[in-house]
Amino acid sequence: MFVLHMDVDAFFVQAEQLKHPSIQGKAVAVQQHQDIIAANHAAKCAGVTKHMAPAEARRLLKAVGGTVVHVHLAPGGRVSYQPYRELSARMMRLLRALPWAAVVEKASIDEAYLLLQPGPGAAADADEEEESVSPQAALQRAHEAKAAVQQQLGMCVSVGVAPSRLLAKLASAAAKPDGVRLVADQQAALHLLSQTPAHKLPGYGGKAAEAFERHGIAAATDLQRYSQHQLEQLLGLKPAAAAQLAQWCRGVDTTPERGPPKTLSVQMSLTPQLLPMHPSQGRTVSASGGPPGVLEPLVVGKPGFRRRVRQLMEAMGLDLVQRVLEDSAEEGGRWPRTLTASLRAFGAGRDHTFTSRSAAFPANSLAQQHARQRVQQAQQAQQVQQQQQQQPGQEATQQLGLLEEAVVCGLEALIHQAASACPATATVVELRLTATSFQAAAAATAAAPITRFFAAAQPAHQEQQQQQESQQQQQESEQEQQEENEGQPAGQPGHAEASSQQAPGNL
Repeated sequence: MFVLHMDVDAFFVQAEQLKHPSIQGKAVAVQQHQDIIAANHAAKCAGVTKHMAPAEARRLLKAVGGTVVHVHLAPGGRVSYQPYRELSARMMRLLRALPWAAVVEKASIDEAYLLLQPGPGAAADADEEEESVSPQAALQRAHEAKAAVQQQLGMCVSVGVAPSRLLAKLASAAAKPDGVRLVADQQAALHLLSQTPAHKLPGYGGKAAEAFERHGIAAATDLQRYSQHQLEQLLGLKPAAAAQLAQWCRGVDTTPERGPPKTLSVQMSLTPQLLPMHPSQGRTVSASGGPPGVLEPLVVGKPGFRRRVRQLMEAMGLDLVQRVLEDSAEEGGRWPRTLTASLRAFGAGRDHTFTSRSAAFPANSLAQQHARQRVQQAQQAQQVQQQQQQQPGQEATQQLGLLEEAVVCGLEALIHQAASACPATATVVELRLTATSFQAAAAATAAAPITRFFAAAQPAHQEQQQQQESQQQQQESEQEQQEENEGQPAGQPGHAEASSQQAPGNL
């Protein structure tokens, strides 16, 4: 068995280059507010790194004729990943159409795993009971997939080819930029691991990386010096995690298949800090609902709290709806049953408080009405543009569709319920919206009538259980984000981030 891991090189940079041909071939970094979230190889050679201050990146790139561009902004100045998700969806459709790909699993917005199935001439040994893909055939298919993405989408990808997901992922990282690396056998696996820094093993950055440095653990193979029990003691790992790490450092990956993501979420951090002005002039509010150019603190008991919650839920809710619709199209029409809104608040003299509330997700029959309404709106907008020229500086507006309005209104109610558990002086520092509890299309059609969805509070005896479930979802989502930070930028002030990452394992 061979697995391909395909990872788009500097995905956000390439997406912007496709939109703006004038920056093709240049050193480019992508800025999101006051943070660099992506840089191509040429920009990295000029000294640009992720999370660098944009002003410093701009100075470095100016010297080599490069540039810094801002991540896509929707009307109103809010960050929107919709064009990036659309480009990602095109790539996934392309990969799923490959005749020799038995399984195609989306790992994040810019990467996917492909399980190769045998085909004519692919057998490694005709005497084997089960036909398998030879290393040479796997390598050829990696080049075919890479060429297809380049020719049809105009994007460069790096590909890892290996017997397991973990090794394929590490191989694609080693192949960057724009390369292919084959791990044909155990000897090649150990060689790759000797070149892989220990902190680059998925999920072992942060505190684990600090522990690696303290104990002089540089390469992944350095971990082989320690037993499972010693890894528990040195790194403070639980037995299951230590056992996994002991296997990974030897090139063994027995993690079971995880299938489609269990949750789809959108997150926004609300740390007060200065933000750049939107290019449009004359606006009186920022994307967060505060004064232009600043992310005003969101205080529970402050006047205007409800207005700002509505603005935030429109921005984040639309992203979540888009993610749900894309997921439904990719995963055979499945539909979430539960919608959860969570917030983290900080009160004077108190620790951060995490609270959440849940309700039923609207039935997917609304999605069909939503699609028809969008077509009608597009036709009407085209007629209006033909009859009346838009005034300079005036931003186009789009009426919420039925599904969007249902989700946004429901989220408003859930956030207010969650905020009611916080003191009036508490400042909201993080919002997270989650769609979960997916079911097959047939069952989803009749689920969650709209009247039930708009039902307000949950019974009191359900709140504790509900919060525990939401906290578990939060922890799982945070763990998945930690396992995969390449291609999904860290949450930033005013940043709505869609998350559906999955950990490496056997397909």
